[in-house]
Amino acid sequence: MGLVSSISKEAKVSALLLFVPLLITVILLFPKHEEYIATGDIVPVEELGVSGSVYFTYVNLGVTQNIYEKLTIQYSYDEIEFIPLDSYEHENYIYQLEEMEFSKDEVVSNAVHLPIFEQSQNSNELLYNKMSNILENSSSYAGDSFGLMLTIGLYEEMYKKDFSKNGSYIIAGTGTINPDYSIGEVGAIRHKLLTAEQNNVDVFFIPDNKDSYSGQSNFEEALEIVKEEKLSFQVVPVAKLDDAISYLENS
Repeated sequence: MGLVSSISKEAKVSALLLFVPLLITVILLFPKHEEYIATGDIVPVEELGVSGSVYFTYVNLGVTQNIYEKLTIQYSYDEIEFIPLDSYEHENYIYQLEEMEFSKDEVVSNAVHLPIFEQSQNSNELLYNKMSNILENSSSYAGDSFGLMLTIGLYEEMYKKDFSKNGSYIIAGTGTINPDYSIGEVGAIRHKLLTAEQNNVDVFFIPDNKDSYSGQSNFEEALEIVKEEKLSFQVVPVAKLDDAISYLENS
């Protein structure tokens, strides 16, 4: 009787030792979708094949599939925010990612085709090649928020400008570009500003085009973040491309 009892106890301990890791694994891999946004980096428009001196800003974003992924990603970044997603929001997020690629094509087309860039008689071929080159070079970056800085870079290239004054200033920003030269608002403002601070940016352009459906413009949101985080660079509001060009020409 004593032997049977001893074996039974050992079996229970063994089973428990096997069960605990299995339970932990199940918990870590249980489906749990959360959107994350983290600081990223600034990238010279030269990487897009444009001879400009300015930078666009990107953030790291995506969706976690389970708790294990969340923990792994959480320890990869200093500044990160998680937003829980229900099943509908998760499906919608995937759809939004697909839409982002279409938006990127549209913004690059807008930037390249703006009338401000005088073209030669072979303009159609030149425009197509330029657009294709930019899209190829930007394939690893999602979204359309680099439109403003891309356009400023194209302006530098076209008119032989160097707004950085030979690298004396780091000029970055965010915002889309529309056919009428207006600058479209974007998301992830906090993390883009924090990214700029981490990269010692001197001047940061930000959209200031609040529409009737939004509570704050990007610039209004940025002012609160600058104060809260005590950011050290100059935040410049722009509603149209001319606002940015005028600021740079007169700085």
